[in-house]
Amino acid sequence: MAAEYYAIDLESERSRNKYIEIVEAFERREQLKGLQEQKRQRQMEQKERDLEDLEQKLRTISKSPFRTKIREAPVFKPTAEEFANPLQYILSIQDQAEQYGICKIIPPPGWAPPLEL
Repeated sequence: MAAEYYAIDLESERSRNKYIEIVEAFERREQLKGLQEQKRQRQMEQKERDLEDLEQKLRTISKSPFRTKIREAPVFKPTAEEFANPLQYILSIQDQAEQYGICKIIPPPGWAPPLEL
C-alpha cells in the first residue's frame, strides 16, 4: 500500500512540474507578445514623427520665396517641308529643346507617320 501512495505522490509531482512548465511557457509567450507590441508602438511613433517632419518641410518649401517656377516647354510647329524627314527636323531643334528637357512638336496638317511593316 505504501508503494501506491508513493506512485500517487510521484505522479502528482510530475503533474505539478508539468503545470509549472506550462504556466512558465505561457508567461514567456505573454512577455514576448508585450515586447512585440512595444516594438510596434515605437515603430508607429517613429513613423508618425517622420511624417510630421516631412509635412513641416513641405510647408516650409511651399512658402519659400526662392522657389523657382517651371518654365513652359517650347512648342514647335514645323512646315511640311521642314517635317519631310522627322528625325532630321528633331536633330535640327535639339539644341533649343535640350535646354528645357522636353518639347512638343505639332506636325503639319495632313502629316501621317509612315507605316512600315
